[in-house]
This record gives sequence, structure tokens and C-alpha cells, in this order.
Amino acid sequence: MLGPPDLSSTVDRFGWTVTRYRIGASTTDANGYRTAGAEVSASITMHVTMPSGQQVARLPEGIEPGDARIGYTSADLRVADPVTGARGDEIEVFGERYSVAAIEPYRSGATGGASYIAATLVRVRRTDPDPLPTEATP
Repeated sequence: MLGPPDLSSTVDRFGWTVTRYRIGASTTDANGYRTAGAEVSASITMHVTMPSGQQVARLPEGIEPGDARIGYTSADLRVADPVTGARGDEIEVFGERYSVAAIEPYRSGATGGASYIAATLVRVRRTDPDPLPTEATP
């Protein structure tokens, strides 16, 4: 996706510091029980907006537009991998957590020189405990 020539200045001028949370790899003990990896946080600069009409049309089914945001950043972001079970990054914006649902490259400038990531963020609603078992069940 080739973006407007001023995206780099938009991210620099209107982006703010958000917190990226990344879950480390889980481990399996001698009894075969998995233990969740540690959560590691880092501060990154991101410009976060509401999705446009075209972006709303591309949201995964079942996602309400009010629960979605689009974030532009040059930082590394990861999406969950259902094959390996790796969890994706979560971004905290003004006290609310959003999971990184999708990422795509976004180049700005007339030549596409500055590269960014356009990330689809979906609000995390935690009602159940983490489904990853951490101790043996009789």
C-alpha cells in the first residue's frame, strides 16, 4: 500500500507513546504441562486512528467497528499464529488493550521510501482467565 507523502511527519507529529506487550514462548515441563511465557513490554510510537470506510469493510467478521483501530508505526509488531499457538502482540492505548489482528506494509512518500506498518487493532475484552493451563488438573 502506497500512502500519502506526509505519513512519516504524521507519525512523528501526531503519534504518541503506547505500550506494546509481547508474550514469550510457552514452555512444557517434564509432565507435559505448558506454562505461559512471560509478558514483556516496550514503549513504541504509534499514530492510532478510527478505521476508514474501506478499512471497516476489511475487518474480520464479527468485529464491531467501534472495537477496531488502525495504528501506523515503524516498530516491529506480531500477529497471533494459530498453527504454532504463538500469541500476537497487544497494544495499550489510553488504558485499553488492543490485539494486533493484522498487519500490512505501508510506504509513504512519493517514492515509497519510508516504510511503516498499518496494523489493524481489535479491543481486547477479558472476561475469562487465560485458557492456557498452568498446573495439573486431577
